Amino acid sequence: MDFEGDRKRRLIGIGVILLLAAGFVALPGGDDAKDVVSAAVQAAFLAAIAWSGWMLYRTRSTWLAELPERDRGILYAALAAGLLTVVGRGRFSEIGEGGTLLWLGVLAGCGFAVFWVWRESRRFSY
Repeated sequence: MDFEGDRKRRLIGIGVILLLAAGFVALPGGDDAKDVVSAAVQAAFLAAIAWSGWMLYRTRSTWLAELPERDRGILYAALAAGLLTVVGRGRFSEIGEGGTLLWLGVLAGCGFAVFWVWRESRRFSY
């Protein structure tokens, strides 16, 4: 394993990110460029989540098929509610600070539901 090469690549990556961030702060018209880059990063992040979800579905389709219907419904409902919550974040922020707390609460509830289904699937039944 080449730990020194990994460290060097990581430092170069951090340097590039810092250089780009400094450019957005210092250059004129940085607000427009910042908005474009922010939208591109958000799109890439959501695409990465979608791709990860698709790969997880393909590798764990047997596990999903073996879940009881109730647990599978809870899992799919939690994932759908989480997706809609992430997509509708702007609507939650229009409400104010309470909307942000509600947004976090809904995401926490979705995360707990996914965890609960996973935990129930690992429980032994006698």
